[in-house]
Amino acid sequence: MGSEFSCMIKEAKLLGLALGIPCLDGIEEAEAQCALLNLESLCDGCFSSDSNIFLFGARTVYRDIYLGEGGHFVCYEMDDIEQKLGFGRNSLVFYSFASVINDYTQGVRGLGLRVKENEMENVNA
Repeated sequence: MGSEFSCMIKEAKLLGLALGIPCLDGIEEAEAQCALLNLESLCDGCFSSDSNIFLFGARTVYRDIYLGEGGHFVCYEMDDIEQKLGFGRNSLVFYSFASVINDYTQGVRGLGLRVKENEMENVNA
């Protein structure tokens, strides 16, 4: 049967196809593939529950999707992150690798939060 999220994805895909919207099934890091499509303006946005999609270059991300009665979603825009937080893509990539909060590394030894915050100011998008 699949998880609730998997069922939502199937429903969203069926709805998209019924409306004539092409849908792709990504393999491995699907976020990277979706982000590239969004970055190159080949799609309007990406559905993902994984925030690393911004590291791959996505500009518009839809999350917390509920398709039932009173359905809703949350939309995040990279433009808002850049304007409100001052973090561009390069800053986010730096922070991800420097911190211990990512999928691929244990962080950089000796690089504490205070150092990361200071260095973030020097890393521009």
